[in-house]
Amino acid sequence: MVDATFEVEDQGPPRRDAPPRPPQTPSDGGGPGNPQTGNPQTGDPQAGDPQAGHPQAGGPRAGPSRHSLAYRGASGPIFRIAMVNSLLSLLTIGLYRFWARTRLRRYFWSHVELDGDPIEYTGTGRQLFIGFLIVLAVLVPLLFGLDYVAALFPQDAWQQGVIGLFQGFGLLFLIQYAIFRARRYRLGHTRWRGIRASQTGSALAYAVRAFGYLLLSILTLGLAHPLYRTRTQRFLVENTHFGTQPFRFDGSAGALFRMWFPAWLLTFVAGAIAFLGTMFVAGFIEGVSGGSAAAAPDRAAHVPSLILAFFIAAFAALLVQVWYRTREFRYFTSVTRFGPVRFASELKARSIVKIYGLYYLLLIVLFLIVAAVLQSLFFDLGRGPVGSSPAEILAWIGPGMLAAGVFALLVVATLLGTLQPVLIGHPLVARVIGTLRTNGYYDMEELLQGVRAAEGRGEGLADAFDVDVAGF
Repeated sequence: MVDATFEVEDQGPPRRDAPPRPPQTPSDGGGPGNPQTGNPQTGDPQAGDPQAGHPQAGGPRAGPSRHSLAYRGASGPIFRIAMVNSLLSLLTIGLYRFWARTRLRRYFWSHVELDGDPIEYTGTGRQLFIGFLIVLAVLVPLLFGLDYVAALFPQDAWQQGVIGLFQGFGLLFLIQYAIFRARRYRLGHTRWRGIRASQTGSALAYAVRAFGYLLLSILTLGLAHPLYRTRTQRFLVENTHFGTQPFRFDGSAGALFRMWFPAWLLTFVAGAIAFLGTMFVAGFIEGVSGGSAAAAPDRAAHVPSLILAFFIAAFAALLVQVWYRTREFRYFTSVTRFGPVRFASELKARSIVKIYGLYYLLLIVLFLIVAAVLQSLFFDLGRGPVGSSPAEILAWIGPGMLAAGVFALLVVATLLGTLQPVLIGHPLVARVIGTLRTNGYYDMEELLQGVRAAEGRGEGLADAFDVDVAGF
């Protein structure tokens, strides 16, 4: 098993922009290494003067051993941005979400500092919106055309299943394409000290590669998942540049498989338990409805325990996946390098569970409150519209109660849009950045601006398929 952590060296290599200094000679009264007079030709201070900030003469000038990375964000400003974003998105029926996403990204990017200087996000909401419109203009007619052609020919259930399978594979391929395009756009609009990041390579080549390995993972019931992850990650990382300097990826599928197999085995067992429990409950329901009424009482005694086992198994599988994805992230971080700089992460699975656990716990509480309110507004079990037609239900509810219900749903939607960046995005970025370490130093003054221009048409398919992370 590969360990993703390593010791940080106390002393890095000397800076390449520091010229070697001649050794100090005691008999020299005015040479460049003389601690009394310094260099009379250039006017530089004494080489050995501690006030001048130079090391002692006769040795190389010491440089930093690593880069510093910090996140300076706060939940208060994020809450205010997210609240305004949610309200404007509701008022514009979702059209403002492109500008909302841009506002959040600019805040998060600008509060991440590398060596004391903030990162900058230069994308705009207009670019995201135009990219979304272009994709809709192509994607919507294509999907409707495929459905129309399929409707022209009568099909049995088997043929419909095959067509649905091919449509699902096509969707998976487009999602992979969208992932690469979204990453290219975000990197192309990320700058630090005026130097832009970039994503080179072909989106089509990535989608073909990713879809092929994903299909292999599906056919092997997930055993080839490490191969899919390492090959796609290598393509992404090694086509990522900061200025003209590329990143490098040294990971292997074999090392990742040793982490994946225990998680795969536990997930497989939990999934089997959940599946068998579901089939048992489905059989009970069928028995009650007339399929096997004689066996229904015997099965009924086991239904509560099976439902509990289903939720426990599903929750256990989720925890196992969180544990694995955290280890995968640490491994990928440790095998990524930027010139002489290597990275390490101390991110723990329990911190991710706390972040998402709090968010979903609040969602459950919110759901129960809304369900109770709707129950009290719309249903009176003693005389309510149970079993009535929709028209009778609306007549019984009345316009006032209906408006109150719609208002409650809008409030819930606003709260959800506000809570996600605050409860997931902010603590997740803080935890990831706070546990990231570097080893080695790259002289950023040697970086040159890359020649690839930033993407100007937004994320397109990523917006259409909602390919996003932590609400931004």
